[in-house]
Amino acid sequence: MKSSSIKKIVRQALTLGSRKISIRNLPKLRLRDFDGWFTATRGVSTVSDVVSEWDNLVPGGASLTQSTANARPALTTVNGKTAIDFDGASGRAAASDFVTEGAMLDDIGTGDFYVGMVINCDAMPITTQTLITKANGTGNSQWTFMIQSDTAGDDEVGVQLQHVQTSPTITATTLFTTSEILFVDKTTFVELVKTGDTLKVFSNGTLVETASAQSKDFDADGDMKISQGGGSSPFNGVLCEFICKKGAMPDKTRQIIESLMAEKWNLNSARATSKRGRASGFNSLPASNRFRNKPPRF
Repeated sequence: MKSSSIKKIVRQALTLGSRKISIRNLPKLRLRDFDGWFTATRGVSTVSDVVSEWDNLVPGGASLTQSTANARPALTTVNGKTAIDFDGASGRAAASDFVTEGAMLDDIGTGDFYVGMVINCDAMPITTQTLITKANGTGNSQWTFMIQSDTAGDDEVGVQLQHVQTSPTITATTLFTTSEILFVDKTTFVELVKTGDTLKVFSNGTLVETASAQSKDFDADGDMKISQGGGSSPFNGVLCEFICKKGAMPDKTRQIIESLMAEKWNLNSARATSKRGRASGFNSLPASNRFRNKPPRF
């Protein structure tokens, strides 16, 4: 066979989506374009079986740490893989486990941004629980990404984004509150995407909320914490993956990330359920995801 014919076949194969995709060769984005990419299956350091540091996969990116022994989260498994359990275990300052990185997500929402988290709720939240907080520091727009409590008593909870303007006066604005997207003991990939003045929330790849960001810039530059913050209760559950970046998130790249997470973490299943390959979580993705039946490799 002529070399030109071989090259043509290779190009056609790539066009059909047969390229092996990992986080290091995502289309339209490079790994170094992200602020943070943390997976519980890599780069987790422990002291006495609790997490002291979580390494950032982004080259040169800052890691998440916790130097206080009784505030360190524990380890567990989801889909047979290591995950981080913010469980408030007895003897470890119950319900106050968290990790922090001071500079990450600074001024994240003065333009477009993306945040994605693979989570699993241990139990039904009685109060609203904090997933992420970003303190104002020298900026004046603190923000908090939360799990909404189950006020309806139907075993279903949503997420909420709150913007807090601290100068010249303290003004709290809830930009959106979703309904019925997070399920107890079901692994869920929640994504928050800001494009222009529009905020969108995706649950396992399905758009569940659209809101206007209006003029609410997220210019906070203080500490970023996962699990603990503000007057809300810390997150009591499991975190498998945490991804964030400033700037635009192309739809194609977002859908590939959703497919990667579906295959890896068996989305929409109980965390003790262990499956691999095409059977792993793909039914949780919407038909609009072009990679739903063509899982990239992670």
